[in-house]
Amino acid sequence: MEELAIAIIGLGLMGGSLGLELSSWPRTKFIKGYDIDRKAAEKAKELGAVNFISPSLEEAAQGVDLVFLSLPVMSVPPVFLELRPHLSPSTRVLDLGSTREWVWREISPALQGLEYSGFHPMGGGERSGIEHARKGILRNVPILVSPPPASKSGKNMVEEIARFLEGQVFF
Repeated sequence: MEELAIAIIGLGLMGGSLGLELSSWPRTKFIKGYDIDRKAAEKAKELGAVNFISPSLEEAAQGVDLVFLSLPVMSVPPVFLELRPHLSPSTRVLDLGSTREWVWREISPALQGLEYSGFHPMGGGERSGIEHARKGILRNVPILVSPPPASKSGKNMVEEIARFLEGQVFF
C-alpha cells in the first residue's frame, strides 16, 4: 500500500481534526499544514495534526499526493486558484466545504485535468478553531462527495478515507 504525502490548507476545527485523524491512517507518509494564522499552524503541529508547517501555499503544494482544503467556503476559490499552479498533475484535491455549485463554477476553468472533489464530512463542533480540534468529531458521520472523483482510483481513495473515518460516503 502506497504511502501518501498530504497537505491540509486551513488548520481550524475541521482541518485540525482531520489532521489528527489522518496522522494515524496507515497510508499517511507525512502531513504538511498551512494556515494564514501562524499561531494556528503552530498549535496544529504541537497537537500532532501536522508534521510540518508550510510557510506558503506554494511550499505546501510541493511533493504532496493529496491536498485537503479546509477553509471558509468563500475562501476556497481564491486559495485554490493561488495553489493550482504549484500542484503536480497527479495531485488530488478534496475540499471540505459544504457549498458545491458556486465553488465548482469558480474553480472548474482552472482544473485542466486535475482531480478535484468536494469531501464534506457532516460533523464538527459548536466552536471553531484549532484549539477545539480533536479526534472523533469526524468519525461515523455521513460524507458528501460532490462531484465524485473522475477516476476509479480517485473514487477508491475517497472511499478508503471514509472507511478509515468509519463514515458513509454519499456520491
